[in-house]
Amino acid sequence: MALWAQRTEREQFVSVLCSAFIALAIAYAYVWVPVTRERDRLLVRVAELRAEAQAIVRDARELGSMKSAAKASTGLLSTIQQANAASKLSDSALEIAQHDSQTVRVVLASASAKQAFTWVARLQSTAGVRIKNITMASIGDDDRLRVQIMLSAEQ
Repeated sequence: MALWAQRTEREQFVSVLCSAFIALAIAYAYVWVPVTRERDRLLVRVAELRAEAQAIVRDARELGSMKSAAKASTGLLSTIQQANAASKLSDSALEIAQHDSQTVRVVLASASAKQAFTWVARLQSTAGVRIKNITMASIGDDDRLRVQIMLSAEQ
């Protein structure tokens, strides 16, 4: 207090003014700048999130229409047979056994690796069919495979 009282009125005014200026500079550097940076970042992020939300809504509508189309399928066996026909495999190469109304076991006795993988990919992408289990085994020295798949109808 004695030090402050020794100062002239002008020195006290300059000291108060400098202290206020330093306090404002610190507040600007540690409060205002981070807040404005975060605000700018959030303005950009909100636009990105809105676009993502619109895409999710659009995908949900598309999924709903795809599910309704899948429910209109003619059954698991006919769907498998259609995929088989599209893959151009002979019907004699397939052994189809229905376990229950929702599960089918399909064995592809012998096919080239390319045909087998194309057939499996077609089955996997077919609406209304879900692969539960798959086993592939090599037959002989060439690229022939035996494929056994458990398929179920999607709910």
